[in-house]
Amino acid sequence: MKKTGGYLLILLLAAGLLAGCMNVPSAKPVPAAESEQVQTVPETASQTETELPVQTETADTAETILQTENLAAEKTFSWEKVLSLDDIPPFTGEAVIEINGNVPFFTEEDLRASSSFVSYSDLDGLGRCAAAYGCVGTETEPAGERTLNDQIHPSGWHSDTYDFVDQLYLYNRCHLIAYSIAGSNGDPRNLITGTRYMNTKGMLPYENKVLRYIEETGNHVLYRVTPVFEGDNLVASGVLMEAYSLEDSGSGLMYCVYAYNVQPGIRIDYLTGDNEEDGSYVPESEVSEEDCKYVVNLRSEKIHLPDCESVKKMSELNKWPTNLSLEDLIKKGYEPCQNCLGGQQTGK
Repeated sequence: MKKTGGYLLILLLAAGLLAGCMNVPSAKPVPAAESEQVQTVPETASQTETELPVQTETADTAETILQTENLAAEKTFSWEKVLSLDDIPPFTGEAVIEINGNVPFFTEEDLRASSSFVSYSDLDGLGRCAAAYGCVGTETEPAGERTLNDQIHPSGWHSDTYDFVDQLYLYNRCHLIAYSIAGSNGDPRNLITGTRYMNTKGMLPYENKVLRYIEETGNHVLYRVTPVFEGDNLVASGVLMEAYSLEDSGSGLMYCVYAYNVQPGIRIDYLTGDNEEDGSYVPESEVSEEDCKYVVNLRSEKIHLPDCESVKKMSELNKWPTNLSLEDLIKKGYEPCQNCLGGQQTGK
């Protein structure tokens, strides 16, 4: 009996040791490939997609919006995808023409914008601007005073003057998205070399349409301005301007126009920005307030007689003295002042 018990004890001890060895964790390392597979999380669209900045109600809201991440990289827009220079007729005296039936090229994704933002494209290898894009409203309008940006020289810049050009200088530092709309004044990505004519006769009336709509409704406008450069030209041939009012699905404001970067009476080398007088055209800006038939307020788009009280209160930037007939001005979309012209709708 004692021998049998001894053998049983030895067998039990051996089984215990064997079981203990089987429970010891393996010290074998996990293969590198397996380790990477465990730690790697596949990227999803929600992780890589740039979201629109959420609008907050603060005193420096406009500044905050303008410092948001550059969305242009995510919202790349090239005019060459939707427009050919062959689609644009030569300049014949009209500062602006309608493009694509006056319907902007925004996509369905663009139209789903749900909060305010302003985005500027990076300069290209030649230092040229590309599309400036935003969902603009009263919250993007500037809160402070506009400052000078004389140190910025957009591509093709020259400081040339002519006696017959309004305020003498041929070229302006033209904002793609106007300072009054987005508050950006010194960002090189928002400034191109544009003629005084394009700035005031071409772009300003359409910028004012956006401003007036925003101020009157409190709604938002999807807005994009794209400079059109031919080849390696340093000066844009013109700008494509698009606007679409979001809350009312475009019924309040919608346009798609091209503004010519020209100056009547001056020949421009768009490759370099060099220029010279050609004597081919007498600029409309030569008409003075004393000699003109009407004064148009480019901001309100109202037509006034020169002695109207409203003319005295008008900003010089918005003032356009002209000898065009009342009928022609109405055809251009301007409206007669109720006070001095009684709202009449036909020329006399």
